[in-house]
Amino acid sequence: MIFDCLQTTGKASSLSCPSDSSRLYVSSQTSPLDSLHSWSSNALVVAQQYVGEHLGSRTRTVGDPETSARVAALREQQRQFVHLLQLATSLAKQLEHVVHTQRCLGDALGELSQSGGDVPLGEQFSSSSDTLKLVSKNGDTLLSMLLDSLNMQQYSF
Repeated sequence: MIFDCLQTTGKASSLSCPSDSSRLYVSSQTSPLDSLHSWSSNALVVAQQYVGEHLGSRTRTVGDPETSARVAALREQQRQFVHLLQLATSLAKQLEHVVHTQRCLGDALGELSQSGGDVPLGEQFSSSSDTLKLVSKNGDTLLSMLLDSLNMQQYSF
């Protein structure tokens, strides 16, 4: 990538790198060795800046303050969306446990209403069992919709 920066034109050599918008013009009166030395020094500085920016040891070189502000706003918005996604994932896990507990409780109440025979609370157990099974079915529907939504959102980041 850095070695692709050398371009020669008629009387002067144009030295630039894709990540550096400025160009260094070297007159054709200098020796090729001086031209190569000048180009390599410039390429080294650009490469050091690039590596330093990605490692976080140097600040990014952005010439436009408006662009820099927009980038900062987008980073903040992305941070908020990631936090929202984490909260929704936590909600889905908790809802999954609640739905499972409701289903187990409904099954247990159904068995209790069937086995008691002459239990005075048998009808209430049966009614509660049916209600919990219906609620767990609706919870499954809600959980599947939430998980589908989360799966789509995870692919967008």
